[in-house]
This record gives sequence, C-alpha cells and structure tokens, in this order.
Amino acid sequence: MSDFQKILSADLPRYLQDLQSLVNIDCETRSKPGVDRAAAYLRERFREFGAQVQEFPQEKYGDMFYARWQGKGKSRIVLLGHSDTVYPDGTVAQFPFRRDGSRAFGPGVIDMKSGLLLGLYALRALVQSGFENFGEIGLFCNSEEEIGSPVSHDLYPTFVRGANAALVLEPARGDVSEIDRGDCGRKLEIDATHALISPLRTLSALRKNF
Repeated sequence: MSDFQKILSADLPRYLQDLQSLVNIDCETRSKPGVDRAAAYLRERFREFGAQVQEFPQEKYGDMFYARWQGKGKSRIVLLGHSDTVYPDGTVAQFPFRRDGSRAFGPGVIDMKSGLLLGLYALRALVQSGFENFGEIGLFCNSEEEIGSPVSHDLYPTFVRGANAALVLEPARGDVSEIDRGDCGRKLEIDATHALISPLRTLSALRKNF
C-alpha cells in the first residue's frame, strides 16, 4: 500500500464524520443561509488542511470559494464542485445522515457533498505523501449549480482557462466520465421585420443556411 493510500485509510473515520456534519446541513440553492453554512464548513476544513482560500461573497445565492495548494512543478489542475442541493429546508430533520454498512444516505450525500470532501481529503493526502510535482491544484466551489449556475458561469473561466486538466467531483455511476451533456446559452440581437408586412426587407433563413 502506498503512502497516499495509507493516509486515506487513516483519514476515513474523520472523513465520515465530516460527511455526516456536512450532509446534516440543509442547503437548498435558494436558501442562502444554509448554503453559506455548508461553504463555511468546507472553507474551514480546506484552511485546516493547508489550502489558501479565496472567498467570493454573493448577495442572492450562497458564497463561493476557490481553494488552492502550491507545488514545485508546472502543471495546473482545477477541481470543480458545488455546495448547494435540491433538498428544501427541513429535509435533514426528516431524512438525516445515516449509514448502512458501506452505504451512506442523506440529502446531498451523493450530489455532491461526498465528492467535495473526497477531493479535499485526496488533495490533503497527496500533499502529506510528499508529492509536489505540480504548479497548482485548486478547487472552485460554486453555490447555485442545481439551477444552472446563473452567477458562477462568469467565474469559471477565471479558474479553468489555461489549466492542464479540469475534473468535476460529481459522481458518474462509480466510474470516470470523460464526456457528458452541458448547457450553452447565447444572446442574439437582430433587426427583424414581419415576413408578411415587409417581405422584401426580410432575410430567408433557408437561403442563408442552405
């Protein structure tokens, strides 16, 4: 077993404690106080484990942050995650964290509190094992992913552009997903006329495209 694996194995009990604490925070996207609590919990752990944390306070949604570790190499790797869930306030009271053998249950335990903590503990183990052959490894945590990232989509390029690799910590049925669907929005400004009232001033979409 490598030093990395030994560190992760030793950290498992604490990881599960953190998972229980994080899952037992109601943090539906539009509940800013709850999402802020979840993000604050994560920021505290990142700082405790040696990361530099940059905060991005928000007015409408939960606060966001970027945590980074500096190495002695050149590559820059970005991890992505989110602190919000789809479960409304009060869900934890009815459906708190619990374990059944090797399985864990609770609001947001998969999407994606376990993934955020997994990234945190993996990076900590990487640094503790003495691995420094990277320039920077960072994790950006947004707070409104469940509704399409209306604010953070402008922040993503700040961290992802120029990175050698970007990994999303949200699970993919137990394996690694290299391709997935996504959303793309565009704003169009056009000078239009009515096809019946002023047909000679209009353009034909068929002629333009075919």
